[in-house]
Amino acid sequence: PANIKVRADGTVKVLDFGLAKAVDPPAASGVTAMNSPTLSVHATQAGIILGTAAYMSPEQARGKAVDKRADIWAFGAVLFEMVTGTRAFRGEDMTDTIVSVISKEPDWSAVPAATPAGLRRLLTRCLKKDVKTRLQAIGDARVQIDELLSGAPEDGGSATTATTTSSRGRLPLLAALAVAAALIAAMALPTLRHLREAPPPAPPEMRLEITTPATEAPLDFALSPDGSSLAFVASGDGRSRLWLRLLDQAEARPLAGTEGAVSPFWSPDSRTIGFFAASKLLRLDVAGGAPQVVASASGTSQGITGSWSADGTILFLQVNPGPLWRVAATGGEPMTATELDPPRQIAHRNPQFLPDGRHFLFHATGTPEAAGIYLGSLDGGAPARLTTADSGGAFLPPDRVVFVRQGTLVARRLDLAGRVLTGEPVTLADRGGEDQDAGRGGFAVSGTGLIAYRVGSRASRQLTWVDRTGTAVGAAGEPDANYLLGPELSPDGRRVAMWRTVQSNTDLWLRDLLRSGMTRMTFDAAAEIEAVWSPDGMRLAFASNRTGRFNLYVKASNGAGAEARLVDSPNIMIPQDWSSDGRWLQYFENNPKAGGDL
Repeated sequence: PANIKVRADGTVKVLDFGLAKAVDPPAASGVTAMNSPTLSVHATQAGIILGTAAYMSPEQARGKAVDKRADIWAFGAVLFEMVTGTRAFRGEDMTDTIVSVISKEPDWSAVPAATPAGLRRLLTRCLKKDVKTRLQAIGDARVQIDELLSGAPEDGGSATTATTTSSRGRLPLLAALAVAAALIAAMALPTLRHLREAPPPAPPEMRLEITTPATEAPLDFALSPDGSSLAFVASGDGRSRLWLRLLDQAEARPLAGTEGAVSPFWSPDSRTIGFFAASKLLRLDVAGGAPQVVASASGTSQGITGSWSADGTILFLQVNPGPLWRVAATGGEPMTATELDPPRQIAHRNPQFLPDGRHFLFHATGTPEAAGIYLGSLDGGAPARLTTADSGGAFLPPDRVVFVRQGTLVARRLDLAGRVLTGEPVTLADRGGEDQDAGRGGFAVSGTGLIAYRVGSRASRQLTWVDRTGTAVGAAGEPDANYLLGPELSPDGRRVAMWRTVQSNTDLWLRDLLRSGMTRMTFDAAAEIEAVWSPDGMRLAFASNRTGRFNLYVKASNGAGAEARLVDSPNIMIPQDWSSDGRWLQYFENNPKAGGDL
């Protein structure tokens, strides 16, 4: 009853939805019946005794399975207390109270003499210990109370004889009946039904197709949190840029000032789009205005996005590859938000804030045992690895994480307190596009539960010859589904070096263009990327993160011998070019505080 409030205008409010409270067994003896544990979502299961003892049905007190008739019992116990001013079942502690519920009858002599016979019958029907003889539907109680309030005859009598008892004694009963009727109405509201009742049927699923203009970045799109708009990258008839499609309109429009943009993401209020262009993190108000620079992002590339929290923090990958960084959405000095686990992890990518604005998901690339989706926090602490995946994860309200696994878009339940995913994956869509090299899935999720996804297959790339006009004139080898990147022709034009990711391990490979064979060049568990040929074709320079940061290495192009490390630096170093006399190697170095230099 303490959770039932009556406003001055007579409106009844039910304030307790059944919040679970843990009670330590040693302290249980000191807990009163009024403060005993309240209903949890497990209370429908046999063998679990949870509830407020004084209002607990006998079957619930015994740990048996319960249904809506346990609610009717609780209503009867509350109505008894409203009519008599005392609890129907009492005891000095929880144990005594439960014994009273199971084995004793209420003190029926406490019911006032002025109580109508119909109300007495209703009380006894609600408090039958045998669920088969108890009132079966709360709507029947409402009908009986309405009849009593209207003055309808009882037991064949007339309305006049039903009102011959003292009006002074009946006024509190009438008030109790009116509140009880309002209480039943409150109990009937869908939002107040106990979790043990069957949930209302879900609305029918609808799938709609959106055709975008031509794009070279098919995975670069984002749904607004309110589910009203879709931002995506497309070229249309000009340079690649951001486009905006309001989902209640038929046409998309390009956004001025976003030429060269990649990887859009939204602010929590759905008014601003964050994106990357010209080695910078930018923001653009949808209502109008020019893009504003938030921070530098020299290493960010297509398919690697950011995330914007409710308190105005943006997580992003400032240097690719590398850890995640955080910066105020209004701009400022970025700070690291995660720490890599070298050499097991290459990069942390594609962050996604959870609704609390503190926890976030991100995707780690690296060795098989370290790659996958992690749960991190702005408050610090070691991130928890949730699952292996071919993409980053997104939060689907109220408690799911969506990701791509083996070309299928799936969802699993997130136990935030336990920092684990539970239950079996639920398939949302087949043939979900993804780019494992970027850890990016071809999907986006809104705060309303709306999901957009790009239908496709696992990224397959083809080495292709083109002439100087851009016309394709031939292919080299077969299409490659192992995330082929960075092809570099040997000086004699007979071989091509590239990096491929096979079973989550990124290494250098050589393709012989004359014999059509493929040879693996590096075998370390870390990543080897960005090969550069020496002018005589005898050596390859490349970057490897086997010591934690990408530094420069060199190896004979025939595969003989070990790799030699050229420079020892705490900064990321990527080879760019080898001078024609063989004396100099040009490379890019990124200092997180000073930026990038040649």
